[in-house]
Amino acid sequence: MKDERFCKPRLNAPGGAGSTRFLYVAGVGAAIGSDIEKLKSFFESFGELDYSTGEAVDMVQDRRYVYIIYKDASSAEKAVHFITKDTSCDAAFLLEKVGASKLIPNYAIEKSSINTVAPAEVECTSSPRNIALHVPGCYILPNFVSEEEEQMLLSELAGPEAPWRENLSRRVQVSLYLIL
Repeated sequence: MKDERFCKPRLNAPGGAGSTRFLYVAGVGAAIGSDIEKLKSFFESFGELDYSTGEAVDMVQDRRYVYIIYKDASSAEKAVHFITKDTSCDAAFLLEKVGASKLIPNYAIEKSSINTVAPAEVECTSSPRNIALHVPGCYILPNFVSEEEEQMLLSELAGPEAPWRENLSRRVQVSLYLIL
């Protein structure tokens, strides 16, 4: 499988704040059989796509998402705003334009731009060491949670008032509602 150039950032992760010129768009992709020309046509309507380093619509093999590369962040912002906020962007419109009934956009970052953590410390979950943890686009950031935060989380999960239920033939924590 091709090594992905991008990752979907978390807002509180290093390099994850704000918009970028790169988009991660779920709901389309090679695994679904999306038409790359339709995708290019749709996303070009928001601004100029960047072909300087290869394809501007990076369709990852066997995945249900694509990366869209614009020349500037404002074009990516227009696309996200239209897809998420504009009422004319409904399922019928999307089916006609891109062949999908729903798109889920998020800003992405280039893996090479993650410089606040040493490259050896940013590890993809699909690496051979972590194959059991494989989640596309997910990375392990060692020491992301401080020791104090870790202790606080563990005390909430294991403390005397922990929300464990043991009447379901296993220990379960229920956060919002009880599943019977």
